[in-house]
This record gives sequence, structure tokens and C-alpha cells, in this order.
Amino acid sequence: MKTKLLISLFLTLGLLAACAEMKSHPMDMSQAVQNAKTKADHDALAEHYEEAAEEM
Repeated sequence: MKTKLLISLFLTLGLLAACAEMKSHPMDMSQAVQNAKTKADHDALAEHYEEAAEEM
């Protein structure tokens, strides 16, 4: 019984670690989205999200 509990705990922790985001955003993205005014701002945001999608 104790062994099954330990195995379940390790599997749960492993799953949580696998789902964790490894690299955080270098800036507050919600603020960057709200402040985007020019085409260059929007292009930079699009590029950032495309790179993030490729990493995933």
C-alpha cells in the first residue's frame, strides 16, 4: 500500500514537472499586447508567439 502511494506521488510530480513551462517570458506579455500600436509592435508580438509555438 505504501509503495503504491509513493509510486503515485512520483508519477504525479513527474507529470507536473513535464507540464511546467521551462522558459518564462522576458516581459509582461499582457502589457505588451495592450500597448501594441504600430505594425512593428504587432509583428514583434506575432514573431514571439510563433517562436513560443515552435518550442512547444
